[in-house]
Amino acid sequence: MLYRSGPTGYRLARVHPHLSGLVAVPLTLSDLPAPRMNVARAKQRLDLAGLPFVFFADDTTGRG
Repeated sequence: MLYRSGPTGYRLARVHPHLSGLVAVPLTLSDLPAPRMNVARAKQRLDLAGLPFVFFADDTTGRG
């Protein structure tokens, strides 16, 4: 997931923290894998933290 943040203006969060190939814009990379959780837990995090979004890997499918 690419979002606005960090010193370059863009940050990339990934389910698996690896990147292959070149990127067209400067960005910072998250070194942490996406946390695994279900949708109910992600909603709970949104409510508790007041974040604009929660990027996570689904417990069942493993997809972001």
